[in-house]
Amino acid sequence: MNIKKIVEKVSTNTQEKKQVKEVKLKIERALCKIVKKYTLIDGYVFAGSFAKNTWIAGHNEFDVFLVFSKKANIIQLEKQGLDCGKKLAVALKGKQHLVYASHPYSLITLPNRFSLDLVPCYAVNNSEKIISAVDRSPLHVDFVKKAIHKNPQIVVEIRLLKQFLKRFDLYGADDVVQGFSGYLAELLIIYYKTFEKTIKNFAKWRGKNIYVLVLTSKKNRLHKKSTLVARHLLLLIQPTKTEM
Repeated sequence: MNIKKIVEKVSTNTQEKKQVKEVKLKIERALCKIVKKYTLIDGYVFAGSFAKNTWIAGHNEFDVFLVFSKKANIIQLEKQGLDCGKKLAVALKGKQHLVYASHPYSLITLPNRFSLDLVPCYAVNNSEKIISAVDRSPLHVDFVKKAIHKNPQIVVEIRLLKQFLKRFDLYGADDVVQGFSGYLAELLIIYYKTFEKTIKNFAKWRGKNIYVLVLTSKKNRLHKKSTLVARHLLLLIQPTKTEM
């Protein structure tokens, strides 16, 4: 299979885009009504591949972050976050499943092929110290979307890399796969520009060197640091953490 055919395979068609849009609208309508009842919730943000238009055909998972005010303590964030998940599952005629990460969140399976991760987080900006582990996740969306706006062609390249990783069971940063998250795949293409260049550079990662990738809105750079014991081959400096 040549690259052109792979691009066609991973790219979304009009029908799929329409279906995603319809499901997103249903989620938004239900969430708007639910969130209004919670004074500690400032709003919600769609994140993940759907929000950035970088999903590969057949992708079926929405990522939504409930953004809490800093007035909420962690117990309130967890409790109200799960309560919203329960109500959203009922409103969408789906089923709520509890998932445990840095703090618990809701995985909602919908009647169609889609599912939804509803994750509570605190409202932060780039320079603020995070309170929970996922607080900067909504900022990831803005960073990637700005890069795509500057160079729309990278969407195709991102999809190619995601499909490549998926083909070799390397797509996913969960405890089972321990591979590349969708966000990391996006950042690598933002840095290397193309799928081909990314793969060629993968092949150069060798031995006892740790590669430190630094991405910011102003400049991107890659450092190579030698070490006697390399626990990780690649360390990524969060582009939304600071402006360097």
